[in-house]
Amino acid sequence: EEEEEEEDDDSSPFSLPGSIKDYPMWLVSLPWYLVFTFTIPPCGNQRWRKYYLMSFGMSVLWIGFITHWMVEWCVRIGCILNIPNVVMGTTVLAAGTSIPDALSSIAVAKDGLADMAVANAVGSNVFDIWLGLGLPWLLYLSWQDPNFIEVNTTELIPSALILAGVLAVYYISIATNGFRLTTFMGYSYIGVYCLYLVYSIGFVWILDIYGLEKVKAGE
Repeated sequence: EEEEEEEDDDSSPFSLPGSIKDYPMWLVSLPWYLVFTFTIPPCGNQRWRKYYLMSFGMSVLWIGFITHWMVEWCVRIGCILNIPNVVMGTTVLAAGTSIPDALSSIAVAKDGLADMAVANAVGSNVFDIWLGLGLPWLLYLSWQDPNFIEVNTTELIPSALILAGVLAVYYISIATNGFRLTTFMGYSYIGVYCLYLVYSIGFVWILDIYGLEKVKAGE
């Protein structure tokens, strides 16, 4: 029992880092550790296990709160740096909101549940598209007049085609490999994502191949 208590103390976010290079990140994260400790019941502890629904609910609320301000700051930064909204959305915001999904996939993959990790990656995109877009639009447009939003479709079709292509390449690569995940596939996926970043930042933003600046100026 004493060994377990020592392990818990070592894993505590309030424990001092073992390396000097870890101190900056630890100091930045310390206020968040403090807030999360007092607002989210640690349902991994036997004493708090029955409060797992509260832990889940508070986690969702915190993710929503942090995501809201991340979006606000990204919009402002994009405006200051003159970065198109579509680039900020498909790079910075997409990466930021997908971190919880990536961490959960890593956690279950370490437990040997690779199928759950894959299902989480696919299911999160289904959730983001149907509920992540549908629910905010419903809540916002319900009290707006006129009750619609004009969407710039200049880059919408290429984005939709890229999404469809990603899903096709993903499924084909998994199927041709006998539905087995390998390190080579991991490196390949990361490489494809780097190519997408080059396209989004280099071509869509810097070279402005879709004329987004002209569309913005016309507004």
